[in-house]
Amino acid sequence: MVYDLKLENSCTHRIVDEIQQVDDDRQSLRFERPPSATRLEDIVLKVNGFEINPEDPTYSYTLVRDEARASLDGFGESTRVWKKILFANKLKAIDDLFQITYYTDVAFCNRCHDLRIENDFRYTTATGKPITVTGQQKLLQDLKKWMYTILGSNTFHEYIGTTIYLLIGQKIVNPEMMRLKITQEINSTLNGYIQKQLNQAQIQRVSDAELLSSVLSVDVVQSSEDPSLFNVNVVVQNKTFGVAEISQPIKVLPSIDRSSLSLPSNRRPGSLTARDANNSQITELPPSPVQNFRNI
Repeated sequence: MVYDLKLENSCTHRIVDEIQQVDDDRQSLRFERPPSATRLEDIVLKVNGFEINPEDPTYSYTLVRDEARASLDGFGESTRVWKKILFANKLKAIDDLFQITYYTDVAFCNRCHDLRIENDFRYTTATGKPITVTGQQKLLQDLKKWMYTILGSNTFHEYIGTTIYLLIGQKIVNPEMMRLKITQEINSTLNGYIQKQLNQAQIQRVSDAELLSSVLSVDVVQSSEDPSLFNVNVVVQNKTFGVAEISQPIKVLPSIDRSSLSLPSNRRPGSLTARDANNSQITELPPSPVQNFRNI
């Protein structure tokens, strides 16, 4: 039986080890995103790599409302109440490195970006083994990988993917032509996936639930509200005659001058910038070897 790591999971909106430094008052420690925590038990605080508790004699702290941040910086206006960590006494050092783990609201989550779904493997709580998918669930996960990974971006499997996301940045002169391009890419890719499964079945057992039998339909519809948004709906059938529907919105954006962006183009999500590295004394991470890899 063939299996794969389960990637698509409900997001917990948990920010892990966010790096911060104490404010100039040497008593306030602020969050990058509004925490949803209301109790100290919901927050894990580390200083210089060591976890501390709220009753620590040197770093005793509490959670209070941050009156200085009435609105959400960078997120627009909101009624979400900002909080901050307030130390009982002024700290002697201002260069301590703090790491905060906390939960935030879905609208401000940097893991799922308000999608409520994240793509990352997880482990079972009982045995610590990775959670896997088999059968039809593996088939659906594979199809998402094949359709929505940028072709050639996975250095280990360069044949996986389409050029759909390379359409981003092109001007939509002819919406019907754009729709046909997306449809042709998906049909061609799924036909390649069927051939790959046939070759795979010659050397190992592949269950009927996992085998893609046919692509029943590929519908690409341009949004009436947003002309740059195309809703892709694919209906497939496996060898057990099970039918599944896969929906995914694709946004074709106007050309962007990347030189005007504030973030460096080689920064990978969650990595340290040069400014972070200088502030925390941690060496800046090198550029990712796969710049455009899309995790599915």
